[in-house]
Amino acid sequence: MEYSVDAHAMASLIPHDNYDLVVANSVFEHMRQPFVVAKQIYLILKPGGYMLWHTPFMFPFHGVPADYFRYTHAGAAAVCEDSGLEVIEAAPDGGYAAVLGHVVGMDTRFFSDEEIHRVHELPHWKDLDNLHHKVSYHLSTKLVARKPPSN
Repeated sequence: MEYSVDAHAMASLIPHDNYDLVVANSVFEHMRQPFVVAKQIYLILKPGGYMLWHTPFMFPFHGVPADYFRYTHAGAAAVCEDSGLEVIEAAPDGGYAAVLGHVVGMDTRFFSDEEIHRVHELPHWKDLDNLHHKVSYHLSTKLVARKPPSN
């Protein structure tokens, strides 16, 4: 089934304990009340069901219609845990090299696969992501959470 509802109130319209998986890809930064939305997801997931979360971190404002938050992996985990979900994994995604490339306009939509491949072959390019102990920038946040199985 497909629904088109406000995520802040979806559990009032969508059956509870009904879904094996909810994918929230670039969604939570647009939610005015993210803790409410996470609880709504908890309610519609089946026991043992999963939620996949991905949100931008070092990313320009992109209000469509609104852009409220940027999440660290600890912040994303807190939103999910407070809703009752178990966090399986929460981590930064895309290291210093990805952030640097994004900031200077090296978005992949403007370059061919061959051009992107050549950049990755530059000396020390891959070493940029190993600077995490000195520079803790990341492009986005990823998370996998699960509704606890019922006993």
